Amino acid sequence: MPKDMAKATEEFTVDTQKLRGALDRIHGKATSSSESSSSLAQARKQEAESLDCHKDALSIVERIDKMSPDKKADFLRSFSPMFSALLPQWEGEFKDMVDKANEQAGEMEGAMG
Repeated sequence: MPKDMAKATEEFTVDTQKLRGALDRIHGKATSSSESSSSLAQARKQEAESLDCHKDALSIVERIDKMSPDKKADFLRSFSPMFSALLPQWEGEFKDMVDKANEQAGEMEGAMG
């Protein structure tokens, strides 16, 4: 099974305090006028690694977190139901990929053994 797919099958849990701390550190760097975009990107990458999460997932959460309360409420009113509606489909696609990878790995083992 490819490394990325193996990682994706691991259970991921969120430590809210660690996530909040990571978001606060990123927001602090983003508001600092002396920070370059490359150092901000590096900070995001380091925070994603420390949380053991996908950097794009952290980026989406960061964007939502930075929204004003009114904008966040309006965004989540649409986003949450759309995400919930498509999640089973995405999980099914992923399960199909994992099953196919496992099947191919078994065939390779059989051919080698």
